[in-house]
Amino acid sequence: MALSDIDNIEQLRRINAALIHRVEQTMGQHHNSFSLFQTAVGLEGQIRRRTEQLTNALSHLERANEELVRQKEISERANLSKTRFLAAASHDVLQPLHASKLLLSALGEMQSDVRAKNLLEQTERALDSMQEVLRTLLDISQLDAGAIKPIMEPLNLREFICNTVEEFIPIARRCNLIIKTKSPDITINTDQAMLRGILRNLVSNAIRYTENGGAIVGVRVRSGRAMIEVSDTGVGIAECQFEKIFEEFNRGEQKDSLNRDHGAGLGLGLAIVSRLADTMHYNISIKSKLGKGSTFRVLTGPVVNCCSSKRVVASTRFSVPQSKLSGGKILLVENNPRVLLAMSTLLNSWKCDVLEARSMTEVVKKLSSSPWQPDVIIADQHLDQDELGTELINFIRDTYNLNLPSIIVTADPSEEIFLECKKMRVELMLKPIKPAQLRALLFHLIGAG
Repeated sequence: MALSDIDNIEQLRRINAALIHRVEQTMGQHHNSFSLFQTAVGLEGQIRRRTEQLTNALSHLERANEELVRQKEISERANLSKTRFLAAASHDVLQPLHASKLLLSALGEMQSDVRAKNLLEQTERALDSMQEVLRTLLDISQLDAGAIKPIMEPLNLREFICNTVEEFIPIARRCNLIIKTKSPDITINTDQAMLRGILRNLVSNAIRYTENGGAIVGVRVRSGRAMIEVSDTGVGIAECQFEKIFEEFNRGEQKDSLNRDHGAGLGLGLAIVSRLADTMHYNISIKSKLGKGSTFRVLTGPVVNCCSSKRVVASTRFSVPQSKLSGGKILLVENNPRVLLAMSTLLNSWKCDVLEARSMTEVVKKLSSSPWQPDVIIADQHLDQDELGTELINFIRDTYNLNLPSIIVTADPSEEIFLECKKMRVELMLKPIKPAQLRALLFHLIGAG
């Protein structure tokens, strides 16, 4: 329609209004597009800024992680260095301590005077206390550094508990206390050495803090797991002290009348118990009442098998008559002159026939020039010139075609030595050894051989 054909003013107004509306609508659309464009530009800037901030944060976090890794490595090196230092220091101290205990035992064999024997026993107990402190400090250091890993193997709890508690019976008797064990015939998978460390410290504490009555070591089965309980009739522990007693050098309150001759303790026993339990993922709980006594519970792993029968076991100490070792042929290999003299003196006091040597070369020379053949080999693990006692035993067995019973004596309680001795079927004794245990073991090995 041509504009000249429009003669109706009202119609013209409607057309004009429609055109204006279309123009305004078009402008609105353009305005919205521009706004979206502006918004997109703004978002892009924000994203860029946020990305830069996130990149900076990640870079800072990466640097922080690198620093944490560096500090962790420094800490691990420091812990390892501390462990090595303590191991070396303990070895240097344990060597003369080991020799002293052997010489004291040999001297005791020669004494007939009762007063002299009593003095020797007190001296030996003092050396035992020193040994315990040194061994505990080394164990704590190694556990903190993660240098000790549990070796889980089947273990009969009844037999294990009886054997472990047996060594405390003479101490309990001297203190006029009664100590008993009660356990079902069950087996669990555990690290025997670590569990013995837990049990020995708990029983030792039970005796140390008990004046009248005694202690009982029992085992219960709870939800398929074995729970070891050490209960006493001692002074008890305040509830507010339950966590603190597991700290180093925390001895708790102790009466003057409880100054036992087996040592007042340095507050390290429960510290080592806590670390050993954590290493094996065992749970420890306490139930105690002041003036009534305490019960320490150790929840171990699952029971492998279980018999319903229970019994109370009264232990007796096993004594080997000296005559049983008379004439036993012992090949003794030790590079430390003092330890060699002490060990040889002790073995000779038991009427053993001892052949001494300090190295593999000396062993070969002496065995080659004589028809003498040993019944048992006793060898120190770390000899001179980086020679190892385990290698020496293997060499003698292979060279002379003799599957000789053997004992490795060492101050190094490492897992590698334990596994090597187990593989070779060799007995392992840690310095300073107990002469009574050595005599019993020699009697067993010579008999088996």
